[in-house]
Amino acid sequence: MFSDSVISVITVMTIFDTIAPRIQHWVYLCKSFYYKYLCVTMTRRKAMLGRADAGFKTAAQHAYEIICQQIIDGSLKPGDRLTRRGMAKVTGMSVIPVIEALHRLESEGLVVSEPHFGSRVIGMDTKTILDRNACRMAVECQVVRILAQHRHKDQVERLRLLARQLDEMPNKDGTRETFCEHHDAFHIQLATYTGYTTFVETLIRLNLFDSLLRISMERGQKKKIPLPAGHHQRLVEAIATGHVDVAENTMREHLNQWMVFGEDKM
Repeated sequence: MFSDSVISVITVMTIFDTIAPRIQHWVYLCKSFYYKYLCVTMTRRKAMLGRADAGFKTAAQHAYEIICQQIIDGSLKPGDRLTRRGMAKVTGMSVIPVIEALHRLESEGLVVSEPHFGSRVIGMDTKTILDRNACRMAVECQVVRILAQHRHKDQVERLRLLARQLDEMPNKDGTRETFCEHHDAFHIQLATYTGYTTFVETLIRLNLFDSLLRISMERGQKKKIPLPAGHHQRLVEAIATGHVDVAENTMREHLNQWMVFGEDKM
């Protein structure tokens, strides 16, 4: 009896050892198919949500777009006061979306808020311009120092291509806005390559301010001296040298040519 039981146990164990790998294999396949199913399902859900989000705008988003457009096109001029009730009337929204929109515009640097006064469109006075220029000079000089110190061949080649395309673009009446958009994008790309998001976010806000400043200058018939030929390519080559001081000095020269007030006014 005992020996028969032992034989039975051994037989069962032998059979199990034989089929166990197959069972494990089938379990593995089932898990793999299940995980693939989950991945496909989640991807489809994200795509559907993305399409839904792309076509949906909140009241705050609508209010933001209306106020921002009126700031850019000059309907709301630098220094104009932005009362909540007034902006609610302009946008056709309630006060709550307007408050959210004003907070966003403030974070982007187009609106400033002051105690006992409220919100207003940022001014274009000399003090404000110099303040923004000083910030840009500090950020962009540090950006090129980092890029020169840790220069990567693929990044330099990409920047050379962008710089050449930018330097070959016309920069005159009728094409200046397109040139400025590409110019801003080039400087954002420089900041992006550092890996520091604060640099990128700061330059985005400064670029919005500069866009408003350019429009104000054009209304006042004030023209900025165009950049020298090949200026952006020289900047990239300065980064490619790997010498941080050379890169910084070239960026300073570039910004002093580009900004309304150079360092001599700071």
